[in-house]
Amino acid sequence: MRSFAYALLINSVLFTLFFITFNSHYELIDDLFMQLIAQGFYTGEPSEYLVYTHFLIGLMLRWLYSISVQYNWYFLYLMAVQFTSLTALLTLFQRGRNKKALLVLYCVFFLFAQLHMLQNPQFTTIAFLAGVAGLFLLLEGLCATPSVHKFKILMGFLFIALMIMVRKDVFFALGLFAIPFLVERMQKNNLRRFIGGALACILLYAALWGSNQCYYKRTSEWANFLEYNTMYGKIETTRLKYYAIQAAPSVGWSATDALMFVEFYFPEPEVYLPLSKIRIFMETAQKNAAATPLSLPSAFVSYFSATWLDVGGATGALTIFAILVSVACVLVSGHHRRRLAITLCVLFVYLCLVGFLVYLHAHFPPRLSYCMPLFIILVCLYWTGEFVWGAGGTEKIYQRFIKWGALTIIGALCVSPMFLMAKRFLRVNAGYRDDLVGVHKTIADPIKKLLPGGEKPVIVLFPNGSNLERSLFFCKGNDAPFYCVPWSWLAHSPIFQKVLEQHHLLPFSRSLVDRPDVFLLMADNWIERVKTFYLEHYGMHVRFDRVLNATALKESGRKNGHSLYQLHLEKNEQ
Repeated sequence: MRSFAYALLINSVLFTLFFITFNSHYELIDDLFMQLIAQGFYTGEPSEYLVYTHFLIGLMLRWLYSISVQYNWYFLYLMAVQFTSLTALLTLFQRGRNKKALLVLYCVFFLFAQLHMLQNPQFTTIAFLAGVAGLFLLLEGLCATPSVHKFKILMGFLFIALMIMVRKDVFFALGLFAIPFLVERMQKNNLRRFIGGALACILLYAALWGSNQCYYKRTSEWANFLEYNTMYGKIETTRLKYYAIQAAPSVGWSATDALMFVEFYFPEPEVYLPLSKIRIFMETAQKNAAATPLSLPSAFVSYFSATWLDVGGATGALTIFAILVSVACVLVSGHHRRRLAITLCVLFVYLCLVGFLVYLHAHFPPRLSYCMPLFIILVCLYWTGEFVWGAGGTEKIYQRFIKWGALTIIGALCVSPMFLMAKRFLRVNAGYRDDLVGVHKTIADPIKKLLPGGEKPVIVLFPNGSNLERSLFFCKGNDAPFYCVPWSWLAHSPIFQKVLEQHHLLPFSRSLVDRPDVFLLMADNWIERVKTFYLEHYGMHVRFDRVLNATALKESGRKNGHSLYQLHLEKNEQ
């Protein structure tokens, strides 16, 4: 209990200091979409259908938002999962003799690894953190002698269940990442326990996945959307999207249609549905991809430059820190040094190969690439808390001198550049958040003036990560000055269809033309493609009238400017 109390106190202090000093914004737009769904921003009613998160969490959030929409419950739920996971991990790390040293190491880990996750929360990395906590708790419970520790096993399963409910796909990623570590932990006397624990985790996943599927498939609308979203993910998040234009004729699409499909532009049901059309399109793209040989050297360079070797990014910086932590862990491990060194080398090589294989056959998101060095650091802290600190008594004086001299050099190498990287990340992210806050504060009045009588306009959002769109993070309740038509993976969902019905936007594309209350937020470089889309499908010559330059309202730093447009027929066609 004392270790838990220390962990609770330390994390409470660290989290409090962070939120006093810094602020957060979502790393990816996906979390904002789920927040807006749960909040009821799109339809006016809180919803539990978060798509990527279990319906039980969705029901909890829907209940909380029905009580009060003045609080960002989705963000608070992510922070609660991260806080409890870190508290469980720190409690485990203190099980050795040198608790004070572990607390110092944990604070260093918090500075270099967790500040990024706190300032840029993302449900995939937070789910991974919960899963690692569950894995370590299960190991502690199953490896206890002479009998298992039931409470730790129970808590381990609870954290594994939490990981699955937050993001089920992380279950497989963590299982793959942890294989070398589990082999190092495995012994003859606990092999049966390991197998039993693994089977129990698989059954737990099956139960949670099955219950979620049953809940979504109660209605045909959500069942069809799940199938559509799965097929779309296999196209957009893999190299199949590069064969979209080649596959377009198989379903009667033009090159413009295929390009707009993979980029989430104009989710027109008349063009991109029914599901049978998407199925044929995907199968054709798969055949074209299979017939085209893949260049392994170029893919290898592309993968490593975007993940492990991206020194200027969060993953590259964390990889450097993971290497330094691994070397330090081996140096202080005493008679376990050889075993740990071999395991860590195997783990690094294994994670590189697994990541590369996933990259070849599927989309490898930056969130999972960040999780790989994070897992290595957590494994080192886990080992350190178990046995490394008491093993130096038999070392000779010169061995201790070499060890602590090397640790001092590693500490200098670690602290100096990593502190500068962390400072730069915080400064850049804080500046980006200031832009979002600025957009949120400055955009309200111009948008309110778009329509007379204080009416809310309907804004159709299109991709490229507009700051206006991301600034919805700061809206309290449903006080945004506009209604919004969702895009991205929400396209063709029941929520999307309901929004179209509420604002009389059926048929979708044609209803946008000459509507005084409808505005399009889009990048300038897509105007010609949208014009082509209207001409190819409806024979309509349309023009875009700019009514508001959103880029001028503090949307700085964007490659392509965003503006609000209204869509009109050319005069000679009216």
